[in-house]
Amino acid sequence: MSQAQSILLESGTNELEIVTYTVGENLFSINVMKVREIINPFPVTTVPESHHAVEGVVQVRGEILPVINLATALNLKSTKPLDQTKFIISELNQMKVIFRVDEVHRIQRISWEQIDEPASLSMGLEETTSGIVKLDGKIILLLDYEKIVCEISGTGYDNKSLSGLEQKTDRAEKVIYIAEDSAMLRQILEET
Repeated sequence: MSQAQSILLESGTNELEIVTYTVGENLFSINVMKVREIINPFPVTTVPESHHAVEGVVQVRGEILPVINLATALNLKSTKPLDQTKFIISELNQMKVIFRVDEVHRIQRISWEQIDEPASLSMGLEETTSGIVKLDGKIILLLDYEKIVCEISGTGYDNKSLSGLEQKTDRAEKVIYIAEDSAMLRQILEET
């Protein structure tokens, strides 16, 4: 196997790559496909009257991006001073956002079968957890980043708003496979 093949995922392998990181004492992950880059933090410009988890905005390569402190968003205690944390620049649904995390560890390749449904009590994070990965004797939470951003931005998902959508075609006999790690987006797709 060439080096390029060992780095890139092949279609049909039922695998994904995740970036593992910590916030407080907890180990989390994000799908590599949602990560644009990981950088050292720099000063943030605060935005008055913003959500408590939004630290403010920063300019990265000419773009103004919001910075979400995941420790604050998840009601966890950060273990690092701000200047020793990391920024994960993510793109979710064509929107770029920065998540501040305590420490980034590594990229790991996993199978979709290694992702379990979150238990009803995932350390109080069940509302924002889309899966649990057991890897190397550790439990890694896969967060629903789209849901976190929707709740913070005030554009939260409301399944009542979908009830008025017209069905353009009869899809009852069609088979659609959904490969999405966001539980909120899977639910929206299933209901429309």
